[in-house]
Amino acid sequence: MQLTTDQLIKGIDHPNVHVRDSVLHHLTDSFNSTLDLTRAVIAAVERNGWSKALLWPHRIGNCGLDEDSLRWCLDQIDRTDDLAPNDNTKSRLVRWALTAPVDCLSRQLHRMSEMESFNERKLLSKVTALESIEEKIEIWQLGAQRCWERLEQHCRAIRKDSNFQDANINLATSLIEPIALERVRFGDDVLRWLKHENIEEGDWKQWMLGMMILLAGRMRLEASVPDLLKHYQPDWDWYNEEIGWSISRIGTPVAHRTIAEYYPGKSWNVRNYLTGPLETIRHEGGIHLLLPLLEIEDNAPFRCGIGTAIALQFDERAIDPALAIYHEAPDDPERLRIIKTLFAFVSIAELDVPQKDEWEKLIENDWERFSRIRSSSSEQLFALTELVQKKLVRKQDVERVPEKHRRIDSYSEPKFNRLVSNRRVGRNDPCPCGSGKKYKKCCIKSEATSQFD
Repeated sequence: MQLTTDQLIKGIDHPNVHVRDSVLHHLTDSFNSTLDLTRAVIAAVERNGWSKALLWPHRIGNCGLDEDSLRWCLDQIDRTDDLAPNDNTKSRLVRWALTAPVDCLSRQLHRMSEMESFNERKLLSKVTALESIEEKIEIWQLGAQRCWERLEQHCRAIRKDSNFQDANINLATSLIEPIALERVRFGDDVLRWLKHENIEEGDWKQWMLGMMILLAGRMRLEASVPDLLKHYQPDWDWYNEEIGWSISRIGTPVAHRTIAEYYPGKSWNVRNYLTGPLETIRHEGGIHLLLPLLEIEDNAPFRCGIGTAIALQFDERAIDPALAIYHEAPDDPERLRIIKTLFAFVSIAELDVPQKDEWEKLIENDWERFSRIRSSSSEQLFALTELVQKKLVRKQDVERVPEKHRRIDSYSEPKFNRLVSNRRVGRNDPCPCGSGKKYKKCCIKSEATSQFD
């Protein structure tokens, strides 16, 4: 028995917070973020309060928004009572508001203009949230055709830029949003662009091709998957990450089968990135596509990824093979997600599994361990953050803080973590938040999608 998406969404109503967390984690990672999910999460927060509803409240920011949920979001940002979300969660809610449809933003613009949270300038930010919203509204007023023209112009103008800040990729990403809704009109153009190969360094087409990778996912162009796979680059994380996320957005059984067939024999780099969409796409035949990959994969982290992908099918047939992968290295913290997923599945499906109590204890012990680490370091980090923001402490002084304290809790302020650390967190490094997962499996999305922090 495989749970349907509707059954998973009902899991947000489950009394166990670990079940709610696993379901929300999967549904938002796999871009199955319907308004039904949003309403279920809001109901969970209303019922349990912010402190108990979700282990990771920031994940609500990956849910869809409509007029009603946007108003609720703004109400939460405005709250000052004892049950109000904390400042970090409010910051995430501001980011969430920015993802609302432009017509909803337009109708709520006056209210947001009077809210301090939308007018304050964050650390490292060039614009306020309100300015980002106003820019978004202005871009949508251009129309899809003009946005396409502006996108080409922008990519030509930045052809020699080598980093995202100079290239203003946030602006380019905003330009593709109106285009993404015009699949019939621009879908063939996107597919033609993805046929480009061997583009020379410094050619504006490199940037434009990256935007086409994003559009292929947002348009859910199933036919683009074979061409997307051709564009994995050994040294450009932007292409590589966006290819995986675009295939996850497409999310069809055909897309899943295509990447499963493409996987064998590929380089370490490519297999590394393919584990993402292998995990996020779920369908009736998913297990049968994934099991053969275990027979050819001997890399332990990738076997863990495939085992997690099997568990994330939320299917009774997944229990035994997923458990086998977990037991290959039960002390590996990344493999605990297999147990968390299986626990969520049997809880929602109401299956009588002998190991269920043992799984629950493992999960609770892991969360208690992480909570102790977080609480022991968060006060110092947040105090330092505030001092840096007020320019009472120099960045150099913060850099003298031991690494373990500088890195902890960065899930709440990922940009601050990169400011005070001397090196960029690698996608395969342990996530700075302390979850035990790799950065690519944990907080990288929150940082990549932040527009103004």
